[in-house]
Order: sequence, then structure tokens, then C-alpha cells
Amino acid sequence: MGRIKELVYRMLFFIIDIKYRRKTARFIKQHKGAKAIFFVDIDNTIADTWPTFLKKWPSEAERLSSITPFAGMKNYLQTIHQQEGTLIIYLTARNFRHTSLTQAWLQAHGFPQQRTMLVLVRSAYHKLRYLKIPEKQIAITFIDDLSYG
Repeated sequence: MGRIKELVYRMLFFIIDIKYRRKTARFIKQHKGAKAIFFVDIDNTIADTWPTFLKKWPSEAERLSSITPFAGMKNYLQTIHQQEGTLIIYLTARNFRHTSLTQAWLQAHGFPQQRTMLVLVRSAYHKLRYLKIPEKQIAITFIDDLSYG
């Protein structure tokens, strides 16, 4: 039964990924004057996630809700968001069931909300597809704790 569940889970993420990539392409096209797109990871990049793994939580939702943001990253994103023609796409490897919770977390902690989009992917590897969506004349910055080198 476990193999069937895993197969269904993979198929579901595959379908959701296609939907998110199309939605991302539409989002970018809607902002024709965009000069720069910042793809920004959440966990361990704008949020101090590691400490939450040191404690046992009643649920994954409670763990995710308890994560504290890095103040410097919040300020940085607010600064770049003020620049005209800048879009921010929060691109994180989280279970799609936590989309609403993640969006609420971003809003509750004062992260930019306008000209932004939230995309959840299955794994860090799946983020790479999104970096190829924008047209070549748009500057792309990828901010992720795994993006060194």
C-alpha cells in the first residue's frame, strides 16, 4: 500500500508543479515592466528553520507556524520590493498542503505581499525549472541556502 501512496503523491506533485509553472509564467507576463525577479527560498534563508527541528511538535503545521524570520532578510526583501519593476517569487520546498499556512506566515511576519507569488515545490531540485521561466532580458536573482556556487 505504501508504494501506491507514494506513486499517487508523486503524480499529484507533478500535476501541481505544471499548474504552478503555468501560473508563474502568467504572473511574470502580467508584470510586463518587470526588470528583476528575485526567487527567494523560505526555510533557512528568510526563516530560521533549523531550531524547530530540535523539538518535537504536535503537527508539522505547528512547527511551520512557530518559525521565526531573519530580521535582516525581511528588511532586505522590503528594500528590494520598493524598487520599481521588481518581482519576488517565494520558492520553497514544502508540502503543497501548507500553502495557506505559508502564505499566512509571510503576511503575519511583514514580508512583501504585492508583486509577489508563493510557489511550493517537491524538493530543492525542482526549483531549478522555475529559474528558466522568465525571458532573458529580465535579471534573475536566486536566494537560497543551497544556492552557493
